[in-house]
Amino acid sequence: MGLVILPLLLIWLIATGYSLHLWYTATYSEHSILYALLALMLGTALAIGYSWLGLQIFKSKESIWAFEILFFFMWNKYSIAAFLLAASYPLWKHTQFAIPHAGALCFLIAFSLSLGTLIGSFQSESFVEEHEIRVTH
Repeated sequence: MGLVILPLLLIWLIATGYSLHLWYTATYSEHSILYALLALMLGTALAIGYSWLGLQIFKSKESIWAFEILFFFMWNKYSIAAFLLAASYPLWKHTQFAIPHAGALCFLIAFSLSLGTLIGSFQSESFVEEHEIRVTH
């Protein structure tokens, strides 16, 4: 199963790095440092909230498949689609559809989803142990 999980983990790590690049180009280079730091702190808070809410889905379960939480976060088609749409911001930022603060919004979406996926994936095992959920293979 590591042949599937490790590439997915690397993809989400690269996605987090790209969203940090998006943070620099969309906020830090165009606005003040306070604006950029506020966006970064808000993105981190949203990532923690996303991972916490994702883990709460499994709180009431008595048993789960060994990789169910990992696959819930890493293969979530809605998160992948939202990340790809937000990450495509540099392609359309200079068009007539440009909206003020759209770069910061796209950064928040991309960063919170990618970092939240990593946080949820890394916290899944401790979450299962804390809530005494039985793991099946």
